[in-house]
Amino acid sequence: MFKKRDTQETRVEELPRTGALNVKTIDGGYLGPGAEDDPFSYRSKRDKRRRSSTLSNMNAGTDAWGDDGASSVTSADDNVKREKCCNPDYGICGGCCYPFSCLGFSNNQGLILMAIGLLTILAGLIVGFVLLMTSVLNNRRICYTPECVVAAGEMITAMDRSVDPCDDFYEFACGGWKRHNPVPAGSMGWDSFSINAATTYFSIKELLEAESTVEEPEFVTKTKNFYRACANETAWEITGVEPLLYELGKAGGFPLINSSWSPDSFDWLDSVILTRVLYAADYILSIGVSYDSKNSSNNVIHLGEGYLPSPREYILSNETRYRNMELQRIFSLANTLGNAMPGTAGLNQSSVEPVLLNVSDINSNNSTTITTSAPVQTELPLSTEPVTTTSPNSRKMNPREMQDEEDEVLKLFLETSKHNKKMQVERSGAIITLDGIATDISRVKLPPVARDEEQSASAATQARAQEMQSDNITALYDFIYKLAKLTKGGADLNDLYAQYNPMTIEELQRKTDAMGNSAAKVNWLSLFNKIFGVANITVTAKERIIVTNPDYIYGVLKLIKVTPKHVIANFLSYMLALNLGEESDAGFQGAIHSSFPVSQRNSRTRHIGRQEIRPWYDCASKANSLITEAVSYLYLKQYFLPATREKAAEMMSDVHDAFRSLLKDNTWMDDETKKDGLRKVDDMVQLVGSGKNTTNVTALIELYKDLPDFGDNHFENILMIARYLSVGSLAYLRDSPSREAFGMSPVAINAAYSFGQNAMIIPAGILQPPFYRRNTFTALNYGAIGVVIGHEVSHGFDNSGKEVDAQGNLRPWWSESSLKTYSAKAKCFSDQYSQYPLETDLQGEEIALMGYKVDGNATLGENIADNGGIQAAYKAYQRRVALTREYYKLPGLEEYSNEQLFFISFGQMWCTSFTLQGLKGAILVGPHAPGPMRVKGTFHNTQQMRDAFNCPSKSENENQQTCRVW
Repeated sequence: MFKKRDTQETRVEELPRTGALNVKTIDGGYLGPGAEDDPFSYRSKRDKRRRSSTLSNMNAGTDAWGDDGASSVTSADDNVKREKCCNPDYGICGGCCYPFSCLGFSNNQGLILMAIGLLTILAGLIVGFVLLMTSVLNNRRICYTPECVVAAGEMITAMDRSVDPCDDFYEFACGGWKRHNPVPAGSMGWDSFSINAATTYFSIKELLEAESTVEEPEFVTKTKNFYRACANETAWEITGVEPLLYELGKAGGFPLINSSWSPDSFDWLDSVILTRVLYAADYILSIGVSYDSKNSSNNVIHLGEGYLPSPREYILSNETRYRNMELQRIFSLANTLGNAMPGTAGLNQSSVEPVLLNVSDINSNNSTTITTSAPVQTELPLSTEPVTTTSPNSRKMNPREMQDEEDEVLKLFLETSKHNKKMQVERSGAIITLDGIATDISRVKLPPVARDEEQSASAATQARAQEMQSDNITALYDFIYKLAKLTKGGADLNDLYAQYNPMTIEELQRKTDAMGNSAAKVNWLSLFNKIFGVANITVTAKERIIVTNPDYIYGVLKLIKVTPKHVIANFLSYMLALNLGEESDAGFQGAIHSSFPVSQRNSRTRHIGRQEIRPWYDCASKANSLITEAVSYLYLKQYFLPATREKAAEMMSDVHDAFRSLLKDNTWMDDETKKDGLRKVDDMVQLVGSGKNTTNVTALIELYKDLPDFGDNHFENILMIARYLSVGSLAYLRDSPSREAFGMSPVAINAAYSFGQNAMIIPAGILQPPFYRRNTFTALNYGAIGVVIGHEVSHGFDNSGKEVDAQGNLRPWWSESSLKTYSAKAKCFSDQYSQYPLETDLQGEEIALMGYKVDGNATLGENIADNGGIQAAYKAYQRRVALTREYYKLPGLEEYSNEQLFFISFGQMWCTSFTLQGLKGAILVGPHAPGPMRVKGTFHNTQQMRDAFNCPSKSENENQQTCRVW
């Protein structure tokens, strides 16, 4: 079905030369094809005249000399002259016209020797002239296209040329960028990915705000209607939170805000099923469809961990800050909803203060911390986020988690002043225990209970209500914490075999029934049929499923067994309110952002959120996330040039072939393993720009034939699109996966490698500066997007990708000896990156970052991909310029060679500004090392990079071992 690539190494030599460009310049010169087919050399008309005049004068001078030297006129006095010449009394040779005669040469011989001498001098002059002209031409081979001028300006602004690149390459490449790009208000970090996302979504905003026409497809009109309702905040305010309260009631109710709630009619399993079907949400249990990891041509049901309200690393952190933020958010959300309920006064702040810890000086040595029976979680989980919602083993590149990128992306906690407010509290030795968390609140004193003048309840009644609310909030957090402890994170997510536990539904039933009375009872066949029934799919007891974390399933059933119903109901409603709250009322965001932005990470933390400062941004992002192909159709038609796709495909092929050579030429793999590895590279699918049907109107009309008709009410639109997507994802069970499915938004500022497809994916969205620059030259693009491509190819052979074969199937194909060597090389990376301390430019925050380090085990796959990617991209660059003989310079950066510009382009991809909490969050949660560490590690391990900048062989870091797999 898929043609294998030509395995001959001669393929790259057959690539065509780049075409020439003609660009007029301001002084009447031109950029155009010259004698060397040079598209970027700058030659003015005056230069051409000067060169013509010089050549003419040189030729004229030669002709004159030739006439003089070739004179053969003989006079009667020749013999006398010759005699004087040969007479010593007249001095050496007597200054005669035929000096060689006195040396015994004939006239003809003398003339020949003289000609030879003069020709030698002339040859020297010509050589000198050629060298001079070469120097002049080299100085003039500067790229003056508008894109090159812009690139030069951006690169110069980003650099700090006062820093020696051999001492700190990241600071050399990015020192200026950080000064000119502070973190915007409301964000935790800022980088090129964030900037490009903002510009891309602004373009989408303009496309979706354009007036609808009768000619446009119906799915485009519907998408515009969805966006417009989302961006209409006035309509939101009219809607209010009442529709959300109704949805919470359908899902089982929210006892925390409803004193009349009864457990008699509540069934946790029914609520789990309803939230999955109606809202495409996975609470407590996740139930979805993805390919079978050992048979990637088939789809199968996956049963796994449910969503958490915040990243597990925050929930399990030993910093009280994160616990208090979650507790404050629970209170704020419940209070906002409670105030909106008829006959309900909401919660009093006193309800949450008993369980909040003193965080006024959280970073001091005297700050209160939470101790747990589990080790502190600092590992960074490998980026195994699905390329699609049905591919949990696909991984995205994202050097840092890309903020605001739909509902799969992490938004880090926002620290606000109220979290630093010191509470004046005293209380006698009370201890709140949360499953091993012992918190001393003996210094916590409750403020006086606030009395509502309009409320007739007694002080004693208020006190009891306050105590009950405090207990409910504490119990809810306790449940969240226990769920988080059951989940896997960090390096555990790298183990694809541990996540592959196939069994039939009846086998799962036997396993859970065997747990007896210690666990909640679940009729699994009934559960799956209720869920998949909405997609008209019936499953039997023999249906094969994959359980990604059996221990979680068994642990959850035990936890449910011992947890009161009202606590489970509070958790489900809290999660649903986080998902839908900001979709119901523009003012509701205050209840969320007063503590921190809604946090999200991979498929276990989900939120369709809204930014307070840029609602249009969130609406454009949401439209792209939920109606992806329609938005991509508009964007690609307007902004994505065919020439860009072709050039990107050429680079992808170049880097792919270069990586193949690296694998082929390595000496540590045995022949059989290398043969399988080469087969995997040859069968790797290369997807660039978008899927084949993204701009096919007929195909899109068929795809969106059941897309809802969106109205003016955004909340109702969200409910409709959630149900639409939920049913669609379940119906995927009976379809066959395609290796050519694009699998991610074509406008994403990202790239991906999909394990199950054995495919690298480069969306159109990332093909813009600084990653890809049109009308520039090879060094800039191969150093940026070329390294991104190499990164994705390398993921196919990182510590997880190496477990998957050429067809995307999980199977062992490595020999014992090769696997042992690979493991040793991988350990080198783990040890190396784990030694890098967290560095910051934030004044006075060094102490706050003490103890924070990159987790080399959790980031291993990304670090292998970074280092393999730059090797493949640099090799591809060298091959390409060997064919094109392309060697240009940038204005203002003439002192830097193309090789140096290649590596500067690489370094500047990872220029990043962080807040303190953003930097901590990147370490705790992000799947990659922060930008500075990515550059630092790659620089240390890449000899070509150090050689390009003439770095001495010994430096302060030379005592570290250099790590390399490919």
